[in-house]
Amino acid sequence: MSLIPELERELEAMAERRRAATATATTATPATAATAAPRRRLSRRRLSRRRLVLALVAALLLAATAALAAGGVIPIGPPTHDSPGSLKPKPNTFSGTVVPGTAKVLALRVPDPDGGPPWGVRMSVTTRSLGCLHPGRVVGGQVGALGQDDVFGNDGRFHPFPADHQLMIGACAQLDANRRLFTASIQGGLPAAGTTENGACSPAGTVTGDPTVRFCPDADERTLAIGALGPNARTITYIGDDGAPHVQQLARPYGVYLIVRRGLVYGVGAGTTASLYGTPNPNPYNTTITKVTFADGTSCPVTREGWATPDHQCPQLGFTPHPRPSLTTADVRSPVHARLEHRDGQRVMVIHWRARVAIPDATTAYYVTRRRRGSRGWGSGPTQRNIRKGEIAEKVWYSPIPGTYRGRVTYMWFGPAPEAQRELVVGSYTLKVPPPRRKHG
Repeated sequence: MSLIPELERELEAMAERRRAATATATTATPATAATAAPRRRLSRRRLSRRRLVLALVAALLLAATAALAAGGVIPIGPPTHDSPGSLKPKPNTFSGTVVPGTAKVLALRVPDPDGGPPWGVRMSVTTRSLGCLHPGRVVGGQVGALGQDDVFGNDGRFHPFPADHQLMIGACAQLDANRRLFTASIQGGLPAAGTTENGACSPAGTVTGDPTVRFCPDADERTLAIGALGPNARTITYIGDDGAPHVQQLARPYGVYLIVRRGLVYGVGAGTTASLYGTPNPNPYNTTITKVTFADGTSCPVTREGWATPDHQCPQLGFTPHPRPSLTTADVRSPVHARLEHRDGQRVMVIHWRARVAIPDATTAYYVTRRRRGSRGWGSGPTQRNIRKGEIAEKVWYSPIPGTYRGRVTYMWFGPAPEAQRELVVGSYTLKVPPPRRKHG
């Protein structure tokens, strides 16, 4: 390979001599005409030499390409993209969008059970004050997906995740007061390609009645456990596919871990993710982790049920909670109204109220419950968007079943632990949904 720079210099010198010879030929006088024929013969020899050198360079480049392919280097393809029809991420809704400049690939590298490019983690911060961990295959320092398992038609290329890629796998959680992330998550039935989008096959048994769906081979299914245990966490011990314990050094300064197992581990639902919001005790449950050690030499055992300590807790140094808001029910109280509307050709149930306290990011939300008479429960959920103080906020449900509904709206502050959360009642509502009118004629 070291010959290529010398060949380039030789080609440049030959090109310069060629330009000089052409300039001389165009300004030749009758006295020099006698020497033109020998010069043309010389020029032909130089052209032949140039062609020989070019052929040699081409051969060397082909040999280099073959060597890279033999060494496992994967060609780069176009970046991944969201599936057609998916909602485009917006800065003020759901998880938000990635803050420019915050996406960084961590040093953690985890081998795949079947070899090939390792797995890694990209961490980013969103416009709604969430920290996100996005796992994938790593090639050339980038996190992305491989063209296998029907991804990009099995083109065999590496497809990097764009910096603003919508998070389909991984974990997002609130950052603490010092902008650090504490979370734990697990996902089963993930294709070994590293994505569930761009044509990826589906985990076996997740779809029925659609003959066009392609299921992943069992050997190509993965279970990923991923989390951030804080700046003072140093290692985890976990049980690998071989049944033996393994120790993983965590990616500092976030204490990030990633475990990649073949198949579905411990009955984790195919294609599902369970995640805990940011707390000083992100319980790495339902995984093969058996122990977490910290910088001060202490450690906490872990079982499938969570922390195996007497109080089922493992306080982790370094967590700084957000200050608890000094709000009362009187600060959030507001009349709540409910009505039926028609939107997009459907009947919808709209719960709305005037927000007396703003929702600036994902650390707070308004939560709306909905219960239909005669049923145990009939849907509840948070607003999942930023709301200005004084704005008319709403929660919409499509195609409600006829019946009488009751519910309430609460203001929720997500604290560092379930017992520290703050929930204040905004108001209650009742709505009777009649049967839809029959169309005549």
